[in-house]
Amino acid sequence: MAWTDFSFYIMLTFFIFILGYFGYRQGEIFRFEPLNIAREAHESRAKEELHDHKAEIPVINEADAQKLSALMKEEQPFLESSLTINDLSRMMDMPPHQLSRVINRHFGMNFFEYVNQYRIEYFKQLAADPKYQHYSLLGLGLECGFNSKSSFNRVFKEHTGLTPGAVRKQIEAELVSQ
Repeated sequence: MAWTDFSFYIMLTFFIFILGYFGYRQGEIFRFEPLNIAREAHESRAKEELHDHKAEIPVINEADAQKLSALMKEEQPFLESSLTINDLSRMMDMPPHQLSRVINRHFGMNFFEYVNQYRIEYFKQLAADPKYQHYSLLGLGLECGFNSKSSFNRVFKEHTGLTPGAVRKQIEAELVSQ
């Protein structure tokens, strides 16, 4: 029992020593500057970092937005239910943060809203196509890139204000009247 207590205290002493040693090597911890000098130094570093960050932001032009729209219409990556902003940014050959900025500024929506907008429009096309009349609503939703019934219904209702079934009935009524 005595040996166990002795080894515990030796280990504890060693741990405290190591902790103190590495803590002392952290120069920032033990540097005592008057508060106003430290604050001024911090503010000047923050301004420099902000200036450097602004210089790194690439200019977003209309060509990026047009290229993205063309990609979405021609290659239809939105049909892949597991599409991520990283996947789309690789297709566009630009960093994900820049692609996000293009979508936010040019289209006024986030990545998921942008992709779901294309999925909903594609659903409307398929619902009007006679080849897809035998598909269920869920089948059409899965064809359009949605990965579940609940996300399909929720997103559809948020974007159109209608359920997928109501939109399909409207489309079928328009086709009959023509």
